[in-house]
Amino acid sequence: ISIIFGAGIDNIRQSKIKSSIKSSAHVINFYDNVNNIAKLYLESDLAIINGGNTRFELASLGIPFISISFNEKQNRIANSLQSNGVGENLGVYNNLNKSFLSCRSK
Repeated sequence: ISIIFGAGIDNIRQSKIKSSIKSSAHVINFYDNVNNIAKLYLESDLAIINGGNTRFELASLGIPFISISFNEKQNRIANSLQSNGVGENLGVYNNLNKSFLSCRSK
């Protein structure tokens, strides 16, 4: 698993994320200030992303993604992409909960 921290993730949030998954059975690599992000994208089978420009980069490379939007504008764009077969949109992050996600898989 590769986790790429964007510019908006400060050291405190990075530490919290790393701490919350340190007991994972998976090998997890963390990246920050990535110079060649396309290389990491191309090594990926699937990306879980926020709704920003990353979805367009991944779409152009043919990498499937699941997006979680920060706001309604991003959500509308992600819904449009999904309706055209590009990516899967889960919606705006503050509307997500365990119940919604478990129903989503049915």
